[in-house]
Amino acid sequence: MNEVFKLDTCPPKFFVGRKREKEQFINILKKIADQEDTSHGLILHGRAGIGKKSFLVQAEAIANSEGFEILRYDVPFTNSEGYFDYINNELQQIHKPVEKRKPIKKPGKKAPILERPYEITDEEKYIAQFLKKINKKLQKHVKNVDKKLGKKGIIIISNFFERFIILNNDTAFDVLKAIAEEIRKDEKNPNLPILFLISVWEKYYPKIRYTLDDFHEIGLPTLNNSEATELLEKREVAAGIKFSDLIKDNLMRHSGGIPLFLVYNANWLYENRGDARELDKEIWFKAEGGVKEGFGRELKDLSENKRKVLQAFAMENANFADVDTVARSIGATAEETKPILEEMVGEYLSKEGEIYYITLNQFWNYLRINLGDIAVDAQARGLTKIAMNLAENGRLLEAFQFEELERLRSDALSAGLVSAVEHIANGYYDIALNYFRYEYYNEVFKFILLAGESLIDVNEKEKAANILETFANNFIEKSLLDYARDILIEAIEVNKILNETEKANQLMLKLGKLCEEKADKSLEDNSHPLARANFTQAQKYYEEANASDALIEILQKAANIFMSNGEHFYAWQFYMNLSNTYLNLGKNEEAKNVLDESISKFEELGLKDFVDKLTSQKSKMIVKEGGSS
Repeated sequence: MNEVFKLDTCPPKFFVGRKREKEQFINILKKIADQEDTSHGLILHGRAGIGKKSFLVQAEAIANSEGFEILRYDVPFTNSEGYFDYINNELQQIHKPVEKRKPIKKPGKKAPILERPYEITDEEKYIAQFLKKINKKLQKHVKNVDKKLGKKGIIIISNFFERFIILNNDTAFDVLKAIAEEIRKDEKNPNLPILFLISVWEKYYPKIRYTLDDFHEIGLPTLNNSEATELLEKREVAAGIKFSDLIKDNLMRHSGGIPLFLVYNANWLYENRGDARELDKEIWFKAEGGVKEGFGRELKDLSENKRKVLQAFAMENANFADVDTVARSIGATAEETKPILEEMVGEYLSKEGEIYYITLNQFWNYLRINLGDIAVDAQARGLTKIAMNLAENGRLLEAFQFEELERLRSDALSAGLVSAVEHIANGYYDIALNYFRYEYYNEVFKFILLAGESLIDVNEKEKAANILETFANNFIEKSLLDYARDILIEAIEVNKILNETEKANQLMLKLGKLCEEKADKSLEDNSHPLARANFTQAQKYYEEANASDALIEILQKAANIFMSNGEHFYAWQFYMNLSNTYLNLGKNEEAKNVLDESISKFEELGLKDFVDKLTSQKSKMIVKEGGSS
């Protein structure tokens, strides 16, 4: 494989995207450094092949530029029970150059050895040992990196944290949580500038999140088209070739936005281009079949023994095995099996101690689906296809079909099966599109919300925001404003999660206008209470969007309409809101004018109670101005 297309941690020069996630990480570091943050853990998660290892490289560079001392230790398959022992040993020497740090001589001396849950008789007493060994001297370690190294804090980065689950050592999560909580509530110096950054495979994220529920989280989504294009362009320049737009589009379509797949398929084209430097449609037509096969290419021309080994890994619930486990699966002796495994190391397998594992988790996923038995994923594909066919023909799903899909979605989420959830999410989106065509709007509303929710669950928040906004606009075009409003609310919340403040404000402005339109319709129906409720909602969204002009305009409109329609209580409320809005904007004179005009109107009608309330409000304003001057 050409070095440019090597399926390994992405070199920094080829790294693309992740702007939002980087900004999120920087904000967390700043709060940690300022000792403002109350959470001292961060979980990086994403599906296989999404670029977690590559992002950790970026995270190290960012942490370094933000003035943090970095301690990097990935969870090993072998001797993982000594994880905290190693971490504490490094912490105690963190102010020393790496080459002068002494290794652990006696395991368990710097911190207790991790025991499995069933081996612990008194959990509170057991965890207290870690706190005594580790947390007791953390303040000293922070002072050391501050005084001797000029650093703002310490970040401890660990990849493969899901291995603690694979190795049946869930105790690690309880210990980590206890250490982080102790840092937060330390009586002498709470919130020491220390952050644990752990990276986990999405498959195991739900279980880890359940225990580490107060940790920050950053989920890596698939690349959008712009990012995927940039990735291809950087690689093609380095390889001295040129992909046509057709080839780029096809590569992106077949990769699903997963960086590893994109590079993997780009390499296939590179290796099958002959001497061509300009890769156009002719090259694509020759190589298209191979691209569509994806990892299936790896299974061609395999020896029978190697195929049996891959089949053995496909049948395992976790991506690791020793010689004896594989030997039993393929019906051979350990002596016969080991040479086969050793031959596959560097090609398909990696080795750590006496443990073998499929190097690429994404390839192991493929093997599980195609050579193994993943019932949930297979069922999700099958049931989703049936549901999509029904919707395409204008038929509603039966209750039992929908319930089965939701059960599968729930099971897939619990098991961290991203592809199954994504199949169902895409199916729900397709169903919503078809039902919109048949004007089954209640079903459209249900399925598009479920599609958005499912995409959020697998880190595809940007996609969720886009489809929600699209369908909100579709409903607006059909004047189905209740549906549009509720979907817009969801779209706004997703954009807030993405820290897309400008976009969220744009949608809130749209939502405000929609509520204003609903208020107008209510007035046409002579439903004043409902009109008032919609005007109030519009006011709320304009305030959140900082749309002061629209806010003032709607308050004036509502007050005057209710006044002319004889709804004096509602009119008084909106005149008061208008006056207060002007005050909040620092426009005191305009606020007084609103009160003067409204007092005059109520006086003409002889409504003394409202006159008195407005006059009292004006008096308070004058007194307040006098006090401030």
